[in-house]
Amino acid sequence: MTKPGLIVRFTDPDEYLEDLQNYVYPRLLTPRSERTNNSNNVRALTSVANVAIACMHLTNLIEPMKMCPNVRLIRVVATYAVGGQIVRLDRFCGEDWGNEFESSAETIAIAKKVENKIRAVCKKLNIAVRAGILEHEP
Repeated sequence: MTKPGLIVRFTDPDEYLEDLQNYVYPRLLTPRSERTNNSNNVRALTSVANVAIACMHLTNLIEPMKMCPNVRLIRVVATYAVGGQIVRLDRFCGEDWGNEFESSAETIAIAKKVENKIRAVCKKLNIAVRAGILEHEP
């Protein structure tokens, strides 16, 4: 039996997208011991190679509230795989009490805004967006 891989979890979409872009874009790193106030004293820079990310899985996860099944909890969940691990955003957007409640429209707008932000970054990085959630078997 194989043990499950690592799952890196985020709740903040901006941190999640920054982490995604750090995998895709090449970076120049200076070892901490070689950093100084004078840039002429930096002896070496190490380039970190690009990592190919084939697709992002993105979904609005809607679940009934346990104490009040008529109220639905709405979360945006995005996942991608890199280096044998799953990187996951799980962003709670709010509660949906039904069409007649103003807060429900706000919750749906928040979820749509998060989803659109993720789609825009994926488009910029040329990453396909698909439905669903990546998960490891326990």
